[in-house]
Amino acid sequence: MAPGSFDTLAQIVDRVLCADSLIAGQHGILAPRSALGVGASWFSEMECVIRPPSGDAESALGRLWVRVRYFRLRRTGGATEWTPHSVDVDSIDLRRRLTPHEVPLAGIDVASNLVVETEPLDRFVKLRVRLENREPWNVRFAVDRAALLGRSLAAVHLLAAIDSGSFVSMLHPEPVEKTAVARCWNDHVWPVLIGDARRRNVTLVSPVPLDDFPDASASTPGAGAGDPRESDDPLDGARLPPRRTTRGAGPARRLADFLTPPGAPVDEPFVVVGARRVERGSHVCLRLASGGDATVAFLGGRAATVAAIHRDIDDRIYVAVTMDRAAPLPPPLDKTLYFDPTEIEPIAQNVSRTTPAPSAVAAEPPATIVSVRPVAVG
Repeated sequence: MAPGSFDTLAQIVDRVLCADSLIAGQHGILAPRSALGVGASWFSEMECVIRPPSGDAESALGRLWVRVRYFRLRRTGGATEWTPHSVDVDSIDLRRRLTPHEVPLAGIDVASNLVVETEPLDRFVKLRVRLENREPWNVRFAVDRAALLGRSLAAVHLLAAIDSGSFVSMLHPEPVEKTAVARCWNDHVWPVLIGDARRRNVTLVSPVPLDDFPDASASTPGAGAGDPRESDDPLDGARLPPRRTTRGAGPARRLADFLTPPGAPVDEPFVVVGARRVERGSHVCLRLASGGDATVAFLGGRAATVAAIHRDIDDRIYVAVTMDRAAPLPPPLDKTLYFDPTEIEPIAQNVSRTTPAPSAVAAEPPATIVSVRPVAVG
């Protein structure tokens, strides 16, 4: 598939992923990596499954094409605007295992790398595509938001195409595909099928949740995030409406509240729930308020593993978790879900990663939130 073939699909993507909504909603932001390891994300990583046409999994594959699409902040006089850009990566040979293959992105004035890796999964192949902002950290980024934005990419999304084999649906896999799909992990992106539904040879790596073959005539997930004219700064949401209700545990929570990460989150090292420290890797039990979305109501009382702790633009804490379950959950609940600290209870470390019995959950007082911001020690 020649890069020029992406052009028609890019027009569909532009209708599905409204750039103004993405920027206003602070989706797809790749900023320089903080020296302290906190702040806006500096990378996105997609893992998906390829079904080879026949024979040996890897040797039967052909070539991979990737187009990176993003926005850059441009300042003209006293005005600012976000301008669109795209970069086509030279085709990558998938016939041999890539462990990993780094591609510097020429043509981007921000130091950026694409890292491509493959891994055999029985009769399938896992494809990993990681996009990194490799701009060196500058101490003034911590106090000068304009300087930080000047070295960031916004509303980043990718189109990936193969000329041999087909992509497996990560949302609706066939029974034989589910084990391979369950071994994939995605950070900050959602891979969905797009283009020819028969060939299934193109994947859109989206910064917001979408279903396969998204309908370009429907409203975008980013819509409603606020008028993009309210702020030129996608990392500064002070004038944007809050994404969730305070404390996040009221009956008004919808499925989208659990699926959508807080805008431009700052990673926190831990949060204290009751008297216990919860951090990445901690095991928790979900306790959802009654009256919420019926789609997620059955998750109450189930166990999960903490993937990250986020502080959003309104200075609220959210806990990102993945469900502990032997069999994959139905989409979209098989993705990372976001909970208020009042909606989780820590589980003792010696409890197995299965749905706990009520007695297995550590008895805790009502949740109180204590968050510690990392600070540089002189």
